[in-house]
Amino acid sequence: MKAIQVYKNFKVNLTNDNKILIVTFDRPPVNALTQESYEELSAIVEYVNAHNEICAVVLKAEGKVFCAGADVKVLATYTPADDVVRRPKLRKVWEDLYHCSVPVICELNGAAVGMGAVLVGCSDVIISSEKAYFAIPEINIGLVGGAKGLSRILPYQKIRTMALTGMKCTAQDAYQLGAIEAIVDESELSSRVMEYAETIASKGYKVVRKWKEALLLTEQVGIKEGIMLEQTLNLDLAKVK
Repeated sequence: MKAIQVYKNFKVNLTNDNKILIVTFDRPPVNALTQESYEELSAIVEYVNAHNEICAVVLKAEGKVFCAGADVKVLATYTPADDVVRRPKLRKVWEDLYHCSVPVICELNGAAVGMGAVLVGCSDVIISSEKAYFAIPEINIGLVGGAKGLSRILPYQKIRTMALTGMKCTAQDAYQLGAIEAIVDESELSSRVMEYAETIASKGYKVVRKWKEALLLTEQVGIKEGIMLEQTLNLDLAKVK
């Protein structure tokens, strides 16, 4: 593997002839998010978008927790003026990851909480360990947030229950609801994720990136409009062959 630019909160490596970018969240002890981590992840997505040879991103984390959400200790030090700066960066990292030009495969090794769960929800494929779960416990500390970001992968009625009670959605529940592609033993998690990433990368960057564009453009439109968009994008592919 080849490391690219050094980041404080992430390890970032290229593999498989630079076709797969592995992004590992590494902020012990629970990979909590700060303004700096939002900025770094946005910069990583920008790097991906600018390098056409990349066909897939693997998003994973060190430790037993995937991401515990916002770092509450850091937030406790913020003034209202600090928060005014932080919130647009939070929204930007969600938008950047959601609109990443290539498929994002999430290696979900543990809890994905709050904004951490929202970032997982931006993924195209989620492979999970049995111990993993989603939660949006903001109600427990008197806050609102996270529900809409999870609506990409979970049914809204399930999200309502999670938001109003603070209860978890286990990996098994998420699998049964179609949010998770597969649940595997923790010892096999990384290898299974790489199987998916390598399969996608083998298709070639042109068609993979065009498919990601198609999926993003058609996600919020009707069937008729979606078919027309796909046909248009096929014409684009024909021009570059």
